[in-house]
Amino acid sequence: GNMDRRMEMEALIRTAGESSTPLIIAGDTNMRVAEDKVMENQLKLVEFWKLAGSDWKTKWTWDTKDHGTQFNRYYGEDTRQYNARYDRIYATDQS
Repeated sequence: GNMDRRMEMEALIRTAGESSTPLIIAGDTNMRVAEDKVMENQLKLVEFWKLAGSDWKTKWTWDTKDHGTQFNRYYGEDTRQYNARYDRIYATDQS
């Protein structure tokens, strides 16, 4: 959950130490929207999607909504349809 992800990020930051080279953390983090503030404000990480302009068309990394393209055919008509951005790319703020 939330605390596990925070602890994992803190461990990565500690392991990287005080290097002058930015630490880049990328992957399927299962990060929720509420965790962005923790990562950015408390851990001082920069999120690349936001840095790149936050284009809403590229926001979702998980999307089971039916957009008329038959994407949801793998999940079936009765599947809960939602979208989320679980994948993240963060870097330590070197400014």
